[in-house]
Amino acid sequence: MSKPIALGVCSANVQRSPTYEAVMKYALHEQDSDRITVESAGINVRNILDNKVALETMVNVLDAGLHYGLVRGDKKKEVEAIVNTYHPSELSEQDSAKLGLFYSEVRPLVHGILTAYRNMALEQAGIPKEYHPGIYTSFEVKQNLGIVLGMDENTLGKLSKALGQTRTPLMTYGQLVGEADLEDNLKSGLSGAVSQVQYFMDTRNKAIA
Repeated sequence: MSKPIALGVCSANVQRSPTYEAVMKYALHEQDSDRITVESAGINVRNILDNKVALETMVNVLDAGLHYGLVRGDKKKEVEAIVNTYHPSELSEQDSAKLGLFYSEVRPLVHGILTAYRNMALEQAGIPKEYHPGIYTSFEVKQNLGIVLGMDENTLGKLSKALGQTRTPLMTYGQLVGEADLEDNLKSGLSGAVSQVQYFMDTRNKAIA
């Protein structure tokens, strides 16, 4: 029989859920335990890769791109104008098209730098590179799901619909360990990644138990 999977899920599978996976896998290794399998996924990965996310999400990613200096110099003023004046009811069809184009260029760069910060934070915590997951693993319903842990309430709602009538236990990771849920902050940089790693390091034993 396959071991039950303790699946951590966020939106893109870039920061929070892969950090959960890395910390928990290493914690199980330290405890010499093989009772469960730890994995991570993103509930919105397919839409993200197809650039079919909400306009507000696009703006947030572009704002992070500006924050990290990842927007091309010849596009910076246009991107700043859209980000600084964004209101969904006032966005012209032309600006919506530009927004989608800019997002498709900047999103991989933003997610790339967030992944780099995540891995740096994991290494600082003593977790070897062999435990660092990739990104963009899409959520799918598997027969041996033991528990599904959304990283926040918004993800939980989407997961509930995706799981349908299955009886897989579903809650946020914060609910599991009696802590507040992790916020998704695209502009928190290395310090934010360190905080996320510490959050899971502090709660890992309780979560596994």
